[in-house]
Amino acid sequence: MQTRQTREYFIDLIDSLSPLLSIDKQGIVAFCNLSFRKEFPKINDPIGQSFLGLFNLDQEQWQDLHKNLLSARKHSILNKEFQYNKKTYGYSLKPSKNEILFLLRDITDNKKLEKKIKTLYSELLNLQEKERQKIGQDLHDSVGQTILAAKLHFQAGKMEDGLAIIDRASQELREVYSNLFSSHLTELGLIPAIRELLRNLFVDHKVHFIENLKESISSNVELQIYRIIQESCSNIIKHSKSSEVHIELLTKNNQIILSIQDNGIGFQPERVRIHSTGFGLENTKRRVENVQGSINIHSNPGKGTEIYIQIPKKEEAEIHEE
Repeated sequence: MQTRQTREYFIDLIDSLSPLLSIDKQGIVAFCNLSFRKEFPKINDPIGQSFLGLFNLDQEQWQDLHKNLLSARKHSILNKEFQYNKKTYGYSLKPSKNEILFLLRDITDNKKLEKKIKTLYSELLNLQEKERQKIGQDLHDSVGQTILAAKLHFQAGKMEDGLAIIDRASQELREVYSNLFSSHLTELGLIPAIRELLRNLFVDHKVHFIENLKESISSNVELQIYRIIQESCSNIIKHSKSSEVHIELLTKNNQIILSIQDNGIGFQPERVRIHSTGFGLENTKRRVENVQGSINIHSNPGKGTEIYIQIPKKEEAEIHEE
């Protein structure tokens, strides 16, 4: 009685495992568990059938499986895979006395996830490369040209003019560094850092900055807000031909409200949605999405532009720094 119970327990245990086959020396299936029958219901009773003929594989996969089956007579074959019925299965072959155990599982979702990770990694590398190119271009266009001008002044004996240009190059280097990492943000806090940014960016503009952030927000949220303002103001300087800028940073009904307006030439938002990278808005949109916020752009040719952003305060802890 005890032996029968033990046998039944053993059978139940085997059936609860992943799909499993036992293959004899002639390559014939000697045993299959219940999990295998459930996973492959269209395969009639596999016991007594040729193992290599069960799955109707293409020639390349069949040859690979055949090679692994021969090798499994001497040692285990682990972490192999094949395609069957639009699914991907991982399998292992292990020698056991006079038979070979064939264990497999559905890894279709894992493969899809791996593909997504590879795609994201490629996108990350492309973004990093674009940033390197941008930094290189900034250094060449600003600091490089300024240092060249200083060299020419020194060669001409104009020492005072050359030193003045070197001072300008030093300032340009600080601006490039600030674009990469704002020390003002960590040292002074968000509002003083924004004021310092606006002073450095706008020389010929009349700037109005209103804020009422009474509650502290996370450093990640602060960074995203700072970068959004930095990128938006850089776009204003490059494209808007404006003379006046209004920026509001407010807290209202558990929302952080950021509004950036200029009185420039404006544009057609429909065209920007098609050619957004040319106007430098793609990074801003991505940053807003990262904080699960919303962005609306209002503009008409000749009537200026307003960027209106809402960020839910409850999402602060879920921000991902870029």
